[in-house]
Amino acid sequence: MAAAVPTQRSPGATRGRAGARGARSRLDPGARREQLIEVGLSMLGERALDQVPVDDIARAAGISRGLLFHYFPTKRDFHVAVAQRAADRLLEVTTPDPSVDELTRLRVALDAFVRYIEQNRASYLALVRGAAGADPLLAEVHESTRLRIVERVLGQLDVAEPPALLRLAVRGWVAMVEEVTVAWLDGWEPGRDALIAMFERALRELVALASARPGEAHPQAQAHAPDQPPQPQSKAQAQPPRQARPRRPARRSPAAPA
Repeated sequence: MAAAVPTQRSPGATRGRAGARGARSRLDPGARREQLIEVGLSMLGERALDQVPVDDIARAAGISRGLLFHYFPTKRDFHVAVAQRAADRLLEVTTPDPSVDELTRLRVALDAFVRYIEQNRASYLALVRGAAGADPLLAEVHESTRLRIVERVLGQLDVAEPPALLRLAVRGWVAMVEEVTVAWLDGWEPGRDALIAMFERALRELVALASARPGEAHPQAQAHAPDQPPQPQSKAQAQPPRQARPRRPARRSPAAPA
């Protein structure tokens, strides 16, 4: 029987493996934590965060399962950190561009928002649905993100001190944009451009309504609608008036004989 020939590894491969192990071991706690968050964020493209096993996260990061909990006390803490990173990315890609006009700025930000959710649906749903799932920590991440978006929109309206009604209107608009975009991803027919155009019109209408003085009608409502709603007509009023019959000429009696 021929003697087994030992497999020889190239010096480069050996150094590469040793270097990779050395690089992993040299990561400081902050860098390792960042690495784990990025790994968790990357896996959201395949499945929901709560469906990603901790073992998969640790394996992808090249660490043991127990070491992950050295950086995050619980799995929930890890989920919150990943959701916060997803929220930060969303705010980053939707940062308004001060070099363009107001309308273009809003349209570009909305387009970036919709595209981000298209490409990162799982991470966004983890943020929104987690907030709705009675998890106070995820709810706090979602609420702080929404408030920052509201402040951004108000900042683009050039209003020194936005009244409470305007703040509520913009907050409702942001919530509408979130929910409609998520529903749109389920296969609704309108294209992205039509969706964004609707969001723009809705914001303009809400701002106009919220900024109107009490008792003052919306300018567009005045142009397209009467001041008072039409009153229902009675049955008699609804029927067209009857035309009077022409009167027949009076018949003359025959002349009396002379």
